[in-house]
Amino acid sequence: TDGKKHMPKAIILSLIIAMLLYVAATLVLTGMQNYKDIDPKAGFASAFNGVGLPVIATIISVFAVLSILTVMLTFLLGVTRVWFSMSRDGLLPGWFAKTDRHGTPQR
Repeated sequence: TDGKKHMPKAIILSLIIAMLLYVAATLVLTGMQNYKDIDPKAGFASAFNGVGLPVIATIISVFAVLSILTVMLTFLLGVTRVWFSMSRDGLLPGWFAKTDRHGTPQR
């Protein structure tokens, strides 16, 4: 595949999809309950509590916490690969690019 041709299209398409999902979520949220009654710190959980579904609100809250932990783990693992790539490109000291016999970064 031609990355230079497809990557800009993929980025723009993913931004459009994300925007549409956020707009749809906002419409659903304000359709469930008046926006003045929704707690901005816990939007969907607050809305589900407001319409009498506290079990779903609890499930949403649990998944929100799990999502935050997943993002933190992804950032932690991603940073090591960025440092490895930058050291291979000469932007960081070369000893960060050291790998074992399987090609896995060691530092």
